[in-house]
Amino acid sequence: MKNTAIISDRSPRYAEWLAVFGTAEVHIINIAIPNLANVRGEIREVYMLDLEKLTPEQMGRLKGHIASKFGVSMDEIERELPKIGVPILAEDVIVTTDQMFFL
Repeated sequence: MKNTAIISDRSPRYAEWLAVFGTAEVHIINIAIPNLANVRGEIREVYMLDLEKLTPEQMGRLKGHIASKFGVSMDEIERELPKIGVPILAEDVIVTTDQMFFL
């Protein structure tokens, strides 16, 4: 099943995500209903990126982006990223899926 989201070009984070992933299409885990997550002290609706679907290059750019944007060490990213994942704001994406999901 294809669980993807298209990052809206209207998102203020569009350029950042495009630089990280090299595409506006990203794989997500939870397509049916967004999760609620604490994003910088505010509860927001998010989808979780499917980190297993990232290429090694995308993962490297993602880790570098997180380190730069949030001032987090690479050691901490390596340790915590698999545990907590990466949210992407629901308002920033359009979710796409295979039609078979609904059958």
